[in-house]
Order: sequence, then C-alpha cells, then structure tokens
Amino acid sequence: MSKKIDRAASELKKALTAHAKVAGKKKVSKGRIDKASARVRSAANSYAGLVYSKTGVDSPFLDIRDPRLDTPVAISLKAERDALARRRAS
Repeated sequence: MSKKIDRAASELKKALTAHAKVAGKKKVSKGRIDKASARVRSAANSYAGLVYSKTGVDSPFLDIRDPRLDTPVAISLKAERDALARRRAS
C-alpha cells in the first residue's frame, strides 16, 4: 500500500476508536459526539479521496446511508447516484 493510504487508514481507525469511546459513555455530550463524528467523516473522506486518486475506485462508503433518511428517500438518492455514475462512465 502507499504510505499516504496507510496513514489515512490509520487516521480513520483512530477517529473511529475515539468516536466509539465517546459514543459508548453513559452520558454523551452532543458537542463531543458531533466533534468525534466530524473527525470520522473527515478521515473517511481523506481515505476515500486517496484511494480514488490512486486506483480510480469509488469510495467504499457510498452505500452507507444516513439512518435519519426514510427508505423512499434513500432509494431515490441511490438511484440518482447510480445514474450519475453510469453517465460518468460512458
């Protein structure tokens, strides 16, 4: 693996571990969980961007849907994403 991808994967793992620590506490402060979530999103985006730039492979996180979205909205967004990917590929 490339050093940049290794480093990004390590940062993602650290961010996930820190998030789990915060989320697993008996009392979870909204500010702390929001900050931990932002760090995970940032690390995931960095990792996915590096993987894409090296391999051209889309993000491994594309299929992770927001649990706040209801099923019809999630299906619609997935269909739109797939259509855009097909257009980009052709």
